[in-house]
Order: sequence, then C-alpha cells, then structure tokens
Amino acid sequence: MKQSKQQRRATRQRKRGRDRSHRQEWIGQPPGDVTYQWSLAVFRHAAGMPAAQCVGALVASPGGLVDAAGAAITRDILDSLVDSGWTPNDLAEIARRRLNEPARMYLRSIDGPPYDGAQPCLSQWAGQHELGREGVLAAILEMLVILSNLPRLAQAVTDSAHHVDTVEERMLAKVRALLAKAESTEFEAEAEALTGAAQKLMSRYALDAATVEHDKCTAQQADVRRIWLDAPYVRAKSALVSAVARANRSRTVLLEEVGFVTVIGSATDLRTVELLSTSLLLQATRAMVAFGGQRSRSGVSQTRSFRQSFLVAYGQRIGERLVQADQSARAETDDPRLLPVLAARSRSVDEKLEALFPDASALDVAISNGAGWAAGRAAAELALFDVGPLLESAQAG
Repeated sequence: MKQSKQQRRATRQRKRGRDRSHRQEWIGQPPGDVTYQWSLAVFRHAAGMPAAQCVGALVASPGGLVDAAGAAITRDILDSLVDSGWTPNDLAEIARRRLNEPARMYLRSIDGPPYDGAQPCLSQWAGQHELGREGVLAAILEMLVILSNLPRLAQAVTDSAHHVDTVEERMLAKVRALLAKAESTEFEAEAEALTGAAQKLMSRYALDAATVEHDKCTAQQADVRRIWLDAPYVRAKSALVSAVARANRSRTVLLEEVGFVTVIGSATDLRTVELLSTSLLLQATRAMVAFGGQRSRSGVSQTRSFRQSFLVAYGQRIGERLVQADQSARAETDDPRLLPVLAARSRSVDEKLEALFPDASALDVAISNGAGWAAGRAAAELALFDVGPLLESAQAG
C-alpha cells in the first residue's frame, strides 16, 4: 500500500528518532546486532571467505556503531590473550609478523586512538590510509581472525625481583659494546673472538654473583623469557638459541607454529642468553647470506637446505665454543662455593621446565645439505677465541 507524502515524512522522523535513541543507548556499549555482524564476519573469514566479501553488512551499518563494536571485540580478544599467557611484547611481536600496517597501527592505538570525535574513528582511519571504508573494515577483520586463532600459552613469563646494580650495568654496557663490534666487523675471526670475549665476561660476572648468593643463602629461582625468531628457518635458528642457552645453564622449548623460544634460567643467565642470541643470529645470518643462492649440478635450487644446514652447524659449533669460554671462566674462578649454588640453580631450572612443559620432547633438526653443514662449521671455526686481550680491553673500559 502506498503512503502519502505526510506519512512518509512521519516515518522518516520516527526512524531518525529511533537512530538517535540507539546512539544514546549504546554510547560505550555497541548494540548486539552490530556485534553479531562482526562475529559473523569473523566466522566467515576464518572459514575461508575473502574479507572483502564478509564486511558488506558492516559497511551498510551506521559507522559509529560499527566502530564501537569493532573496538569492543578487539579489546575482548586482547584481554583473553593476556589471560592466556600472552604479554604485551608477545602481542607486539605477533603483530609485526602477521598484520598489515593499518591493522598494526589500529591495534597500537585501540585504547586511545588519536581521532577527532566528530566522526567515526574507522572512517578517519580509512581517510588516513586511502583504503576506503570497505578496505579498512577488511583489514580489521583480518586482524581479528589472526588474533582469535592464536594458541593459549599456559606458561607465564616471569622475572623475579632482580635488582640490576651499577656493577651489572657497567658489565652489560661492556658486553653490548663487544657484541656491537662483532656485528659490525666484516671479518668472521674478529667477530668470533669478540663474541667469545663477551661470553667470558658475562660468565665471570654470573659466577661471581653466584658466590654472593651462596654467602647470602639466596634461594634459587628460575625465570622464564621468550625470544622471538623471524622466519624462515625458525627451527634451525632455535637450535642456535638452544646452544647459547646450554652454555649459560639454561633450557629452551620451541613453539614453532608461533615463532618463539621459551628460555628458562636464572635472571642473570637469561640476560646473557638474550644478548648473545640476538647478536649471534645477526652474525650467522650475515655469514649465511654471503654464500648467495645454491644450486645442484642439474640447476635445482638448494638454497633452503643449504641455509638450514648452515645455521644448525653454525649454532652447534658456536655452542661448543661458548661452553669452552664458560668453562674457562669457571676454572679461573675456582671457588668451592660455586658447586652447590650451580647445582641448586640447575635443579630449579629442571623443575620449572617440567612444571611448564611436562610433555616437551627433544627437537631434531634435519641436516640435508653437506655443503651447508661444512660451510656453517667453517664459519664458526675461523677464530681460535684468543679472548684475553679483548677482555683486558673491555674491563679497562
């Protein structure tokens, strides 16, 4: 039945009134139908439907309500992830690896976006990134699907109350200087020697700190950290981190599908593992890339197998050298108070590992390229680790 002009005008006025009441009702709390549209879009995109096809209903809905609902859902997912063991640093790392730039910026500003309140925030976002309303909603939808599918991390990253005093700060500054030189030099032998000097310096400090803990009867407590690894070759890179950890009385567990290694050890040892691992991964990657692409005699690419084998071999040999540097520092300390402290520390690490990862098993990394293995060993063998002069120079500084 057709309506008269007056009836149509009255209908429009009633509709505008309902819209105003809805906006007032949902200030700070989005209405259920828009939340449902977001949830349905997330479900469909997770099931394989392209994001652009999932946001049609959202594009057609009032912008302010859609924006508020999207922000509320994002906050709910972030809160759930924090409850599931994810730290702010972990979320930043996963965003850097898996989200596009608009989504990363939206995630960083979700708790206080710098927007003009006169228009919906995602509308302003669309203008900033020249994506259009549909493009921005699709980017946010992709972010929600990625975040909602992250696994639960039952283990919480801990850091016991450890005061970093002036002596430790000076030691860490010297170590960072040594590692910076190792990362900048073009000579592998010099890089190896500088890294060995850093390990020995940190080992001496850790052993001295252990004797102080013995005198104070300090209970040994294992801490937990995560070291994120960039693809590709995550498993091979984790073997390098594991080698560094073993040389520093720590244990590791790899969560390969996410991309990080959990390291368990004392607070002092974990700082050593973090510093050395970061530096050595940079040095190993530089040495690996210097070999360029690799092909078989028949022209088939072998670059991936070469590089993975290179990294595993490099990590194994570097680990052996770091153990030698640590043992040298321990021999020079030669303090009977060390043995009970280190034994207690080892038990604490093993207990924490068993509590957090009762089903953990040994990790095997396949070596399928002999040339890559030999090149990796050779890159780690170039120096004899004559670290005495370097240590004297660092300590004098």
